[in-house]
Amino acid sequence: MGLFWKVSLPVVEYNWMYKIQLRAVEKVFQREYDGVLFLLEHRPVFTIGKRGKETNILVSEDILHREGITVVYTDRGGDITYHGPGQLVAYPILDIISLFGSVKRFVWTLEEVVIRLLGEYGIDAGRKDGFPGVWLDNHRKIMSLGVAIRRYKRRWVSYHGIAFNVNPIMRHFSYINACGLGDSVIMVSMEQVLGRKVNFSEVKELYAGIFGDLLGIKLLTSDMEGLRLI
Repeated sequence: MGLFWKVSLPVVEYNWMYKIQLRAVEKVFQREYDGVLFLLEHRPVFTIGKRGKETNILVSEDILHREGITVVYTDRGGDITYHGPGQLVAYPILDIISLFGSVKRFVWTLEEVVIRLLGEYGIDAGRKDGFPGVWLDNHRKIMSLGVAIRRYKRRWVSYHGIAFNVNPIMRHFSYINACGLGDSVIMVSMEQVLGRKVNFSEVKELYAGIFGDLLGIKLLTSDMEGLRLI
């Protein structure tokens, strides 16, 4: 394994970050580096995936405007989800086939990182058959997952990723039919489960460490300019 970078960002706008992801995808295709893991928060936004519908937004445009929430259609898998401050978003840009051999194993690994991280805080979490993400039981979901892949010959490079609820504004989830699952899902956060605010920087670093351990790689730290992404 060669160069695999970690880039930590503050709260950023969704569409701007989408363009950065695509630039990183091209650099992985060109073998400038093996991969990059972006760790960040987004400004409040509802993103609607390929299977999503705007009817899954349950409130008026006036409420969205008042709360500062934008709506974006995007090319990831899945339905509708929320991103906002206090939620850890991880975008791994990497060659799925060379690192994992299959998309299924890649998705399993993204889930496993969060399952192990939650275990460090004494939170028992796992998977739900047929429903990607991380769940505390059959109804409570703490991490959502939606990825996309760009293919070139035998290289399958991922973008998009996971949204992990650490300390987000949870009322915003009540404004949508989260993941298109209706009453069968209750979105929860680490803050709710533990009954206290969680150190976000600590969670971000722990996530990066577990991610690197599972892949058997050392994540090098860089920034946008260092990777020539801006």
